[in-house]
Amino acid sequence: MKKIITLLTGIACLLFFTAATVNSQPWVPIGGIHIYNPNNAGNGFVGIGTNAVPGKLLDVFRNTTEPTIRVFNTGGIGGATFEMADLVSGADWKFKATGLGGFKVRDQAIGLDVFTIEQNALANALYIKAGGNVGLGLTNPLEKLHINGALMLGNTAGANAGTIRWDGFNFQGYNGTGWVNLDVQNNNPWILIPNAPFGNPELFSGPQPMSLSFALPGIPNPLARLYVTDMSAPGIFPHQLAIETITGGAGALNASQLYRISVGMAQPFIDYSAGIFGGDGTYKVCFGAALTATAQSDNTTMIRANPSGIIDLANQSRIRAYQLDPAGLIQTVPPGIWTPVNYTFDAPLPIGYDEQGEFTLAPAANTPVPVENAFFTAAVSGYYQVNARCEFEVYPGAVGPASYISIAIWSGAGPGATASYAVGNNLQIGYLGGGGQPMPLQGNNASNVSDVVYLTAGQIISIRVFHTALVPLNLTQGQNTLYVSIHKVS
Repeated sequence: MKKIITLLTGIACLLFFTAATVNSQPWVPIGGIHIYNPNNAGNGFVGIGTNAVPGKLLDVFRNTTEPTIRVFNTGGIGGATFEMADLVSGADWKFKATGLGGFKVRDQAIGLDVFTIEQNALANALYIKAGGNVGLGLTNPLEKLHINGALMLGNTAGANAGTIRWDGFNFQGYNGTGWVNLDVQNNNPWILIPNAPFGNPELFSGPQPMSLSFALPGIPNPLARLYVTDMSAPGIFPHQLAIETITGGAGALNASQLYRISVGMAQPFIDYSAGIFGGDGTYKVCFGAALTATAQSDNTTMIRANPSGIIDLANQSRIRAYQLDPAGLIQTVPPGIWTPVNYTFDAPLPIGYDEQGEFTLAPAANTPVPVENAFFTAAVSGYYQVNARCEFEVYPGAVGPASYISIAIWSGAGPGATASYAVGNNLQIGYLGGGGQPMPLQGNNASNVSDVVYLTAGQIISIRVFHTALVPLNLTQGQNTLYVSIHKVS
């Protein structure tokens, strides 16, 4: 019995020793080293083709051309796949040779193929060079993205500055605030022709920029820096020159062109601007580098055309003043003296106006005269059309048979330095009635004057009235009875 127990103990020890030796030594079949599994190290790393301790989960060693690890599908569906997964993040990615012969990188967690290469794709379809340049269809990309072939852009809702897209109608670029069309659409085959006689055949922002011609083939070289023709009117060249500015949103934005004259590229500049004033949609021509306010009192607007078609010249309507004393005071005119009219109102519209602030009003209708208390001062030199009307209160006992009234335009350097320029109609206001008594001529007590006066800047116009009644006469006040209007004609 003791011999049997001793034999069994020896066999157990031999098996234990053999197992321990196998688990801590390379598996070495005949012909060389294949697998090294040092489980006694506690890290679970496996080496293939080596007897060295592996440094990764799986180390494969082979001295041959392009050592390869292959997942070989011998007939199943779906191709062959290498998968990597992470329990904590939930990442699950597959690198897949497809059943159709292509290659995919798949986000298995959501079942989405994010990268696909079809079988028989061209060589160097994607080439990333040292330094970060990417080539499509070439091996030497010279920029961050270099394409050997055409590029097709689609629409996008993104709003990153520098983005380029095709929206179905135009190539557009996003400048940080909005999409801007990068192409010019035209039904005609326009071409760009440098004009050699006018200088450098390249785009240059210096004092001698190139001349450009946007024209059809066969049109001669341009005669100006920008020359535009249109075949819709054959034989008329240039037919149309259009520089368009499109504004949206804020109504105060303008669409205009600037015309600048100077000796070289240095100041002083003589600037004129023309275009649509965004505040009210009127077309304006202004003296200066930009369109000015809608009111003609800006002293720079030369013409304004309203959307309705009405054209308003800034050099036209100037003022309309009338006498209507707020306190009910009356202006009395002595006989035989040319007396300036004390106008007390010149605004607001529509009865009165003073578009450029050129009319000075009298403090009150009964302010002593002369010198002129109410008068027009020309802001600029030119010809001024003047129209005026006055009306007197005439009653029995105030007139003689030869009594009359009159009105006149006076002009000069300033108040107190004026002279009669044009005298209006003289109207008889008295006659010898029945019984030989002087009687007023009713309905004949309002005279008018109209003429064109040339003024230099700073000179004035005043309106004076005159009568030969027997006693002083009062003026009849009212916006339609005692007024003056002045219009600049050139």
